[in-house]
Formats: sequence, C-alpha cells, structure tokens
Amino acid sequence: MWPQLGADVLTVLNGPMDSLDGPLDAWLTAADLPLQPIADGAIDAAANDSQQPEVMRWGAWMIAQEPAIPDVLPTPLQAFRIGIGGTAWYLVASAHEVVADFSARVRGIWPYERLTVVAYSNSQLSYLPSQVVLANPTPCTNFPFCTNNYEGGNSFVWYGHRGPLTPDAEDVFLEGHIALLDHGWEPMGHATDVLGMASWNGRLFAAISNGILWWRSPTPTDIPWEAMGHATSVGLAACDGSLFCATSDGRLWQRAPYGYDIPWNPIGHATSVVAMTALDGRLFAATDNDKLWRRDPIPSDIPWEDMGHAQIIAGLAAARGKLFAATRDGNLHWREAYGFDLPWHRYGSAQNVVGMCAIDDVLFVATSEGKLWRRAM
Repeated sequence: MWPQLGADVLTVLNGPMDSLDGPLDAWLTAADLPLQPIADGAIDAAANDSQQPEVMRWGAWMIAQEPAIPDVLPTPLQAFRIGIGGTAWYLVASAHEVVADFSARVRGIWPYERLTVVAYSNSQLSYLPSQVVLANPTPCTNFPFCTNNYEGGNSFVWYGHRGPLTPDAEDVFLEGHIALLDHGWEPMGHATDVLGMASWNGRLFAAISNGILWWRSPTPTDIPWEAMGHATSVGLAACDGSLFCATSDGRLWQRAPYGYDIPWNPIGHATSVVAMTALDGRLFAATDNDKLWRRDPIPSDIPWEDMGHAQIIAGLAAARGKLFAATRDGNLHWREAYGFDLPWHRYGSAQNVVGMCAIDDVLFVATSEGKLWRRAM
C-alpha cells in the first residue's frame, strides 16, 4: 500500500497544477455539543473504584467541579478561503478527533469543489463520534463503567467529561458548519411584487404580479428597474440568449431579452410550475407537487424529464454546475444537476423568497417584503 501511495503522490506533484492565489478570508464560530447526563450515584461509585484508576480519577474530577460540571463540549469550527470564484480553495477545520463518518456530511454542506476538511484544530478535548459510533459495538449505558465502546463511551472518562455525547450532538455539529458558512444576505434595493427572476448577460430580470417584465443591473445599490414588456409568469428563466416563462395556465413561452415589449412565443407545456432556472443549455422547473424537472429549450413541445424531488421550493437558481433552491421554510439548499433524484444539501437561510437567480458566484433573491438581496454563493 505505502509504495503505491507514494507513487500516487508523485504523480500528482509532477502533474499539472493550478496556481492558488487571491484574497484570503476566514470565519470562526463554535458549536456546543450536548453531553449525556450523569447517572444517579455514578460519581460516588467512580470515586471509590480503586480497581479502575482512570474511573476513580474521573470521579474525583467530577467532585472537584461540582456543582458546575459542564454539560456541553465546546467545539470551535473554522474556515479559510484563498481566492475567489470557482478556483477558490476552502479549508474547513473542526476541533477534536472527528470520526470519518462526518467527512461526507460536512462536505455536503459546502457547494464548492476545492474543499479540504481537517480535524484536531484549535483544540483536542475528546473524540467526536457520530451516531453510528455512539451505538456500536454497543451503546455506553452505564458510564463511566462502560468498556465495550471506546470512542463513543469510555474515552470520555479519560478526557474528563461528564459523559459521552448525546445522539443529537451530530446534528448540532452539522448545524454549526451551516452557521459557519451562512454569512447572511446584503440588501441592494427594491424588487416589488416579484413572481419570478432570471439572469442573462450580467442583468437581472423580474416578472411581477401586474404582468410587467423588468430588468436592472446587479449593482449593489438601489437603482430603478426598467420596464421591457409584459410577462404573466409563475416561473422565469434565461438560456441561450432567450427568456423563458411558465404561466399559470400550464404553458411555456419564449422571447428575446431585448429591452422593449415583444411577443412571447408558445413552445410547449410547463404544468404547475412554481420556480424555474437554466443551466448548461437546459431549463429546470420545480412544480407544486414537489418534483424537479428539466427539458431542452428548443421551440417545440417536448416532454419534461423527471429529476427527483424538490420540496416546498420558493425560488431556483443555477451556477457552477449546481442547482440552488430557496424553500418556503426559510432555508437555502443546493444539489448536483445530474438527471436523477439526488439529495438537496441545506447550507444557509433564505427568508420569504419569491424570486431567485444567480450571476457568476452571487445569488440574488427578491422577497415578499419587496426587497432585493444578494449573497456570495
């Protein structure tokens, strides 16, 4: 194994590489992971257990801390970014000895390709076991006297904690990573009565409830929207030099994105659409039955292809080869754009969204309060 690993490392080092440069940014937060409660009588029993020195030492340490025995394990979480855009590199660092089960789930929160996750950072105060490790080979039910589960049980004796982590500590840990990434939305003006948004050629487009189509530049200040015609839309997208809209009567329409009123041309059906976007020359739509669909933007009525679930969607956008969604419960998600059912990964908040689109590495949303917002992807 080791010779092959060395050969693989040399292959990478001798191969083509991208220069890593650009601005540096960093974020730091913490998650308080809940620890299991101490069983009645456990401290006194441990303090008098001369057959197990580590357990006896744990009991003495608990007595020394009474009545303020910590009930959580503070866990620093940190991220660094070098560069901007699609070539940026992210380092996501967690404290403690984090088990490998968390790697894929932490990666799933971050919609970036160049991402490295590490542990043992900023502090090392225990293992950080997943729910699987806590339960296997057997759960620790008589702490500090359990011996059949080291990482998820007995190790917490050596580290001097009041007990192992609770099963819901896993969710608290992942929520901490979401908070680490969620830097908030920046206000940039008004967007009144929006029903759908799209972007094309560096411009924002919005269809509003009175049937008018508008556009503006993405300048991060409050500037006027310019009327460019009509659009009775429940979903708006832009692709291959055209605007597309889905209407409440289940039809799909196409027109050029010129800044004046021109006719929309019917090109097929788009039933029960609640949001639309476009990516890599295809249209994507979420429907009110919580499904995700795609089709080519050709000017004829062709079937939509089922891509899986898209629950309670309020807005759709696309960038970097991925789909982004704001949901009616105030959350922000992403998923890969492959043509089958895949998980959506929650990675932030997006409140009261009624329209959504993206330009380069920035998401834009219009909200029900009539405001326009932006945030880095």
